[in-house]
Amino acid sequence: MVQRTEDTFGQKYPRQAQQFLAFPLPGVLPEGHVLVLNTRPYSLSTFVLTQLSAEAHGLVAQEVLTELEMYALVALLESYPQYCPYEVLQAAITDEVVNHARATVNQAIEHRTLDHLMKPIRNILSRCRAKLHTFGIDIYSIHAAGYILTPLRCPPQDS
Repeated sequence: MVQRTEDTFGQKYPRQAQQFLAFPLPGVLPEGHVLVLNTRPYSLSTFVLTQLSAEAHGLVAQEVLTELEMYALVALLESYPQYCPYEVLQAAITDEVVNHARATVNQAIEHRTLDHLMKPIRNILSRCRAKLHTFGIDIYSIHAAGYILTPLRCPPQDS
């Protein structure tokens, strides 16, 4: 469950758990739309991400996420409109504090093993990317820095 956050010193502490986190994502979602993440498991350890519009019967789309996908996606959503650095994603999926994850990433850069370190994150983001396409959102890689949410260049067509 999303109950982790960090203070300015990089120390994790529990925050009051909110069942629903809302992200309007201006510039990515249409005006009046919002992504809502239910942080309580739907079944076992799956979580529901929903796009809502301000219109009556405003359900636009839904996707089911795994726990690791949810943690990575929350890091991206909370970083928006800026990019989400590698160390924040590393911390999100490993439960490390960001300062420790930053040291891990820097060490991987020094030892030229960043590609190996980032492989699990890339795999998770690949699955997230496919699910976010439902909402007209893409994940763009910023070389040697992190990832950012962007509008999908060719949004899905209604059938």
